[in-house]
Amino acid sequence: MPEYQLELAERHLRRIFTRAVGKSIPKILTELITNADDSYRRIADAAFQVGREPEIEDPAPITIVFTRNKKHFSVIDHAEGLTDKEMEDRFVMYGQESVDRARGYRTRSLFGKGLRDVLFTQRVGQVKSIKNGLFYNCQFRWKEVSGNQKPFVNIKAPCRVTPELRTALGIPGNGTRVEFQLAEGVHNPQTDKLIEHLNNFYMLRMINSDPHREVVLKVLDSRGQLAFDQQLNYRFPEIDIKDRFEDDLQIDAGNPIRIKGEIGLAEKELTQGEVGYVERQGGLLVLDEDNAVLDLCLFDFDQDPAARRISGTLNLIGAGAYIRSKLNQADPEEILTETRDGFDKNHPFFRLLRTQIHAHLEPIVKILRDYPEPKSKLSEQTKERHQKALEILNKIADELLGISGKAPVIPGHLKTPPPEGIAFVTSHISIQTGVSTPTALLINTILVHPNDLILVESDCPEITVTPRVINIEKEDRSSGLHIKILRVKSDIADIHGKILATWKEKKVELEVTTTAREIITPVNGLEFERDEYVTKIHSKRNLRLYVDVEKVLVGSEIKVIADSPAIHIDDHKVMVQTSQLITPQVAQIDIPVIGTELTKGTLVNASHQQYVAGTSVSVVKKEKQLQGMQGLFKNYEFRPLELKVQSWYDTEGVILINTKDPVNQRYFGTEPYKTLTENAHCQVRLADLILNECLQVMASIALNEGKLERRFPNNPETDIRSYVDNMKFEIGLQIHIWIVDKVS
Repeated sequence: MPEYQLELAERHLRRIFTRAVGKSIPKILTELITNADDSYRRIADAAFQVGREPEIEDPAPITIVFTRNKKHFSVIDHAEGLTDKEMEDRFVMYGQESVDRARGYRTRSLFGKGLRDVLFTQRVGQVKSIKNGLFYNCQFRWKEVSGNQKPFVNIKAPCRVTPELRTALGIPGNGTRVEFQLAEGVHNPQTDKLIEHLNNFYMLRMINSDPHREVVLKVLDSRGQLAFDQQLNYRFPEIDIKDRFEDDLQIDAGNPIRIKGEIGLAEKELTQGEVGYVERQGGLLVLDEDNAVLDLCLFDFDQDPAARRISGTLNLIGAGAYIRSKLNQADPEEILTETRDGFDKNHPFFRLLRTQIHAHLEPIVKILRDYPEPKSKLSEQTKERHQKALEILNKIADELLGISGKAPVIPGHLKTPPPEGIAFVTSHISIQTGVSTPTALLINTILVHPNDLILVESDCPEITVTPRVINIEKEDRSSGLHIKILRVKSDIADIHGKILATWKEKKVELEVTTTAREIITPVNGLEFERDEYVTKIHSKRNLRLYVDVEKVLVGSEIKVIADSPAIHIDDHKVMVQTSQLITPQVAQIDIPVIGTELTKGTLVNASHQQYVAGTSVSVVKKEKQLQGMQGLFKNYEFRPLELKVQSWYDTEGVILINTKDPVNQRYFGTEPYKTLTENAHCQVRLADLILNECLQVMASIALNEGKLERRFPNNPETDIRSYVDNMKFEIGLQIHIWIVDKVS
């Protein structure tokens, strides 16, 4: 039988290159600026190792030259330079670990492909370099081979350097000049916006604030004359430190990652998760042991209006090495997104980190939520009427969202386009009767073409699946992968069946087992029932861990570790036993713990080989009993928000009415509760705000969980707006009746 080498289509290769930097000029230039910075760092490290001062300028220059009318950029450094052999080592093999990193140098490169992602997506990409009196040139271009366009790296033979060449390149000694022209479809930036975005971009903050670096943007006019010349500069917000801490983050690799954190409050509110990485001002800048920037976020509080003054840093000592080890293993895992948008928020590492940092952020956010008591209040009778309106909305939310299983957490290494077109994210799923349980179908949008249909069916009448038909026509195709959430349900326990997905001739199966007991099928082998637990001091609490026994076999040993002695674990090694099986594929292990002292958010980690799960445990004097309104929507409050919104649903289940919104100011004034009591038009305004915000929230959740049909897959806003409009027509009068009591 003949054997063929797999060929990748041009469009797929271009998507791979484009995925990393897209059309973002800050991301494009960041790759080249950090490469130059790394080169200076290597010179300094080599000098310090032999006990001498590095022979580089201080501050070391990195110059960006932008000829706007030609859409042409150059990034120039006076660092090491590159020979033709070094160009071959660094540029020819795509995706391998950075050559310099493999040799032990400190660099920011993780994926081993940043420069090529830039130069193969833009036009006329070149690397020109001078080293030890010789000039080296490397061109990046697409070339036709057997009717297909292929990416080529053309490294020319070296030649001697002349003074004229040095002047033209702007390199007096050794150094490198990277050049490219923006591709079609990439916006030609205005100078003022370009300098603003480069100053603030999160991945450049450490370089822009480093006194030993001088990154300068020079803009040339159509005659080649200098029209603009300014150094990039970033100043961290001045903050009042509220928490300075050091923690250990227990990971599956054994040695913990050391977290050094500093969290504070700025005097004024900062933009946070409501804007992108380019515009964002606040948040925690997450760094690794080499000060490479990993992310900028506030974890669970990214879009919480109360958290808008928070800023700070997290140094994760050992995270860079851990991330690289995951990329270099036989089955690679991407803890960071290739799109340079920080952590993969579904990866177990981020979930562990989020849980640990939550304990430090939550007390600060709670203090920020303590707004002054309003001068006027509502009567008890009015409060009861308004609660009736929220009860109606909560009932509708319950009916729409139903009893739903936990959404599958898909690790980054599984988020790859299936080579045969479609594949389930796992081979089997165990579901609880009466619970609509989500699972994921992976779709390769390079192979599955527009207008192709994927048919989904159950081979067992007592097991249902929705949706039954997937039309890929309008799905997002840019990344090469689309993840479609299916929902599986049955009302009968202890039966087996299969979910079948068919695309053209390709058919994939998902084995389904039902049980009357609560169950989770962990996609990554291990998963705790909850992300967080609360227990009384000196009381025993069981942490429920679910195990996929096809990944972690019966008889395997699972290590369980708490990162604080405040949580006592009787047995740090638990065995997966046959008696713990709920279904043939999933076991449930109850891990007893005792809180020996008061603590908040202590991390408990369970691991077996590459499989890891984490949860947090808080120990309190007395467990709080839930009081007041229950459900998705608990209350509403008037708050002054810097967000440009009229209303906002916060993480506590409260609808916030923004008193800084000009329209709200006109209606409600400075004493909103008094104005609300006295004026019918203000009551109408409140009813509309609450109705709209609640319907938007429940529609967004339902759409994400597959509870609403996606009629416009590429434009979910249209689906949400349609649902909100329909529900306003259906229940709008009921809400207004309970909130508006002064209609004549």
